[in-house]
Amino acid sequence: MRRGCDLLEPKDVVRRYLELALGADNPELLDELVQSDDLKDGVRRFRRAFPDLTIQVHRLIGEANIVAAYVTGTGTSAGPYINAAGTEYPPTGTAFEADCVAMYQVDDGRIVDFWLNWDWIEIFGATGRLTLR
Repeated sequence: MRRGCDLLEPKDVVRRYLELALGADNPELLDELVQSDDLKDGVRRFRRAFPDLTIQVHRLIGEANIVAAYVTGTGTSAGPYINAAGTEYPPTGTAFEADCVAMYQVDDGRIVDFWLNWDWIEIFGATGRLTLR
């Protein structure tokens, strides 16, 4: 972890997390940038389900230690997805592209809290887990 003058700005922490930890499956960097065990667990579950996940950052907006992000993720359902409630969805081999809007709280160069909203209707629809009538 960085200390003192070497601390990254909150937007830089979030960009590195999105592009290099979440989007590039870098577990060491995930541990360096994220303090929240809930977020780390969610990333690991998402990466297992979509191992080829890529993240495109469209917008980062920061005020003090809060950063809002708008991103698009793409990936292929190649592993089981287990949600936070423990429900398991088997892999389907199909791809998705979906947007996510998130807010992150960054303290001392690490993400300590978060709120995020993936477009789960798009993800589940594209991967064959949801049929809309």
